Amino acid sequence: LFLMIALSLFGARPFCNHKNVLGGGRLAVIVLLGCLIAGCNELLGLQRSPRSLQRDWNHRLHHAAMYVGFIMAAAASIMERRGVMYSGVSRHALCLAFFCEGLLCYHYVPQTLLEKTGDNFLALTALLVAACLALGSWDNVAETMRALALFIIAIHGALFLSMGLWLGFAFRVDVTRAMPDGINADLSWRRTWGPSRRRKDWTSEEHLMQMYQLVVFLLLLFSFWFGVRLSLDSIFKETSTTRQEAKRGGYSVRDEDDLDVGENCSVLPQSVGT
Repeated sequence: LFLMIALSLFGARPFCNHKNVLGGGRLAVIVLLGCLIAGCNELLGLQRSPRSLQRDWNHRLHHAAMYVGFIMAAAASIMERRGVMYSGVSRHALCLAFFCEGLLCYHYVPQTLLEKTGDNFLALTALLVAACLALGSWDNVAETMRALALFIIAIHGALFLSMGLWLGFAFRVDVTRAMPDGINADLSWRRTWGPSRRRKDWTSEEHLMQMYQLVVFLLLLFSFWFGVRLSLDSIFKETSTTRQEAKRGGYSVRDEDDLDVGENCSVLPQSVGT
């Protein structure tokens, strides 16, 4: 969701000039409903997966709390657009949401060192987004900070997606050795969140290198894409400004020529002497 929002806003025109980041329209409604559904799923364990059912209440509440700030930010964006709240409230609410998410990711106690490394990167990107949104309150750096915030949000969302696919599907655990006796034979193994065997962390140096390589790859990929987008936007602005100046300059010369030649000049009739 973060990745889709950042790329859609970054590719929009005019380029990230809106103080209301979510716009208060369709995008804000999508964020509101998406975070509400995801938060309820995390809190109540509606997906009924073995991992979600093993979590205790505090663990599920910790995950669900990450969505509360973004629900408030989406609601603030809608109210800002309708004039119910002051201008800029959605940016401040979104800043608070990312700040709270960064604290929750940093404080989270994972199963493996590999997951903790990924959570540290998520906390870092979330806190950087919060700082950029806070600095965006100053008009002289507002547009630059919004562009930087969207860039980090894109990395934040891509890292979330990559960690979910990699850690959630690439590792398996033998349940018969990790759980007490009496477990069904059909569940002799299942996927686990990261390298884990017999309730012990099997994170190796190779796994950590892969995590850092993933982050570096995302930085290079989005830096290239955002750099091209910024260059195209700069070229478009320069071309548009040049055309406007040339158009205004042409009109002014034409007006001067008209005045010199005497065309299109209204002249009052002179009164005939008596």
